Amino acid sequence: MKLGAPHHVSIAVSDLEASLAFYRDGLGLRAVAEFSFDDEGHQVYLGLPEGASGRAVALRTDKPPAAGITLCETDPEQPRPEPLESLAPGTVMLAFELELPEEVDSLYEALAAAGYSALSPPGWAEVKGFGQIRGVAVRDPDGLLIELYAPEPTADA
Repeated sequence: MKLGAPHHVSIAVSDLEASLAFYRDGLGLRAVAEFSFDDEGHQVYLGLPEGASGRAVALRTDKPPAAGITLCETDPEQPRPEPLESLAPGTVMLAFELELPEEVDSLYEALAAAGYSALSPPGWAEVKGFGQIRGVAVRDPDGLLIELYAPEPTADA
């Protein structure tokens, strides 16, 4: 058996509209599908309680490979675990690569102006085998870490 490339990541959100404001309006992802689920098949498949329903929006980037994000809101809202510290087992950080280091700073500034928090301002880091990157980790409306990074430009770029 061979796995294909990742297709999408589903993110459970507490407020779909607030999450769309972050992912669609703030990060610039485009909505490609909206759907709801209120049937027994979804309840069983997703391990939801009987009678639960939800709605979701599938988002994509415009840059290939266009792996996607599906934001899912359920009713009733599922219990929320205590927030985990950064990089504790069980946490997730979703990363997006930008083309230029200046884009990291511009996007960080726009998100900060919109009220989203970051762990720290953008900075440079050496990543073994990859080189210098400029990056920042911003929290989405539910606290999920979103990494925005760009590699240092090369002389031949």
